[in-house]
Amino acid sequence: MSSFAEFKEDYESYFFDGSAPEKGRSFIITLDNREDIGHISYTSYHLLKGFAEFDIWLNDLKYTGKGYGTKAISLLAEKIFKEGYQKIIIRPAINNIRAIRSYQKAGFVKSSLIPEKFYRPEFTDLYAEGDFGKGNDAFMILDKENKPARS
Repeated sequence: MSSFAEFKEDYESYFFDGSAPEKGRSFIITLDNREDIGHISYTSYHLLKGFAEFDIWLNDLKYTGKGYGTKAISLLAEKIFKEGYQKIIIRPAINNIRAIRSYQKAGFVKSSLIPEKFYRPEFTDLYAEGDFGKGNDAFMILDKENKPARS
């Protein structure tokens, strides 16, 4: 797996210092306030108004399947819905069944990607194919109006 330092290289400084929350923000996932086990972020600079995109990374397979990712997603979704966002998208690899199940537990549903409905025109070509290439990701949406109640 990649290290957090390598993962962090993909992000602008505002993700970590909070200077541009309207563009995106990043958070460390901490287990029992003792151990940093991953990272979760949202971005919105490339999306139409009211949309945000999540990305999540756990730094070891031993943290998967325990609900940590689902809880982090639910907490961040609650926070950004309060800030006025209406829909959240996430695009895991189509073969990452564990991630897809986790996102479904958090309320995401699979959908068809119609780039013009989500991406700002100047970013459509750059982001429409996703990180894994055309057809190799599961496009999923969480709608503020249909999110599950937090337990």
